[in-house]
Order: sequence, then C-alpha cells, then structure tokens
Amino acid sequence: MRKAAFGIVLATVILFVPGICIAGPVTIFDNTNPISQVCCGYGVGTISAGNSFIDAFSFTVSGGNYLLDTVGFLESQGNLGNPVGTPSGFTLFLYGDSGSDSPGAVLESWSGITATSGIMLETVASTSVVILDNGQRYWFGVTTTNPAEEGLWWINPALAISPGCDFLNGSPVPCNSALAAGAFQITGTPTATPEPSSLLLLGTGLLGLGPFIRRFALS
Repeated sequence: MRKAAFGIVLATVILFVPGICIAGPVTIFDNTNPISQVCCGYGVGTISAGNSFIDAFSFTVSGGNYLLDTVGFLESQGNLGNPVGTPSGFTLFLYGDSGSDSPGAVLESWSGITATSGIMLETVASTSVVILDNGQRYWFGVTTTNPAEEGLWWINPALAISPGCDFLNGSPVPCNSALAAGAFQITGTPTATPEPSSLLLLGTGLLGLGPFIRRFALS
C-alpha cells in the first residue's frame, strides 16, 4: 500500500507540475551557421588600456516555453596589440530584457570557458532552472573571465538580429544598431504549463493523499 500511494503521488506530480519537460532539447536560436559567413570578431574584455567590455545581443523565443539547456558561441583567442593577448577563458551571461531595448537582470552566467587559437563553437550546459517564455526577448553576453585580458567573439554579418549592447567596466553604454550580430546559439527543452484548473486539482489531490502518506510513514 505504501508503494502504491507513493506511486500515485509521483505520477500526479509528473503529469501536472508546471514547466515539466515533455521532449528533448531543440534549437531556440542559432546564427552560428553557415560558418563561411563568419567574417571577423568583436574584441571582448580589455580591448584598450583600462577599458573592459561585455558585448551582448538579443534573441526572441518562439514556438512555446523552454527550459534552458545549453548556450554556445563562436570564439577564439584575441590579440589586437593591446595590454594582453591570449585570454585564459571567457565568461558568458544570459540576461532578461530591460524593457527598453537593452539587457536586464542576469539570469545565469558561466565562467572559465576555454579560449582556443582557431574559431571554435564553445557550448556550456545550464545548471539552473531557467524558463525561457514564449514571445519574450532575452540577451546573450560575452566577455573574458579575467577582465584585463582580451578575446574575440566572432560575428555573422549576414544575420544581424539586434542592436549591439556593451557594458564598459561594468556600466551599460548606449546600444549601437549598426553593429552586426555576435554568433551564438541557444537550446532548450519544450515545457508543458497546465491550466489553473489542473493546478487546483493537483493541490486538492495532494492534500487528500496527505493523511494516507502520514499513516503509512507511521506504520
């Protein structure tokens, strides 16, 4: 009986908990292909003495809600003849939208992404529960893990997607609509969101099972 009651609770949660995954990861946004269109890169980190930059570009979710799975970007080591050359690694940011055509709060970040000598698509998995909502705009940002170093975020000029927005020494600067798009990709797992009536049914059912679960726990 104890196992049966636990099975009922588990099955109910799987069916009705909001945001539960119902399929494998899919591509939400990708402008990294074809790589033949990638021409050059933006310097991120310190590209001039005392000035450390984070670059960011936006994407809009379509086709449903998603649980964030991975983020990736085209990178390489940078050396524009500025204070330092080869970076020890990159730091990535996923931002919400500020509502004024610029990045908002940080939703998740990743540090120490390997920098390579050639153009490389680096991907990293989400370790948080970040739900990307249908129709909402988000921003993806890149800099070097050591702010004093410099790296390259490669761009795809054939697929401009948004104004380029920068943070200079931690402070936002006006976005520039003339900038091309930094090449990146976002993947996520489609999620199911139940109707409010289903949530009410779930809550009522779990409350009803409470005395039985307690009785079995005490027996």
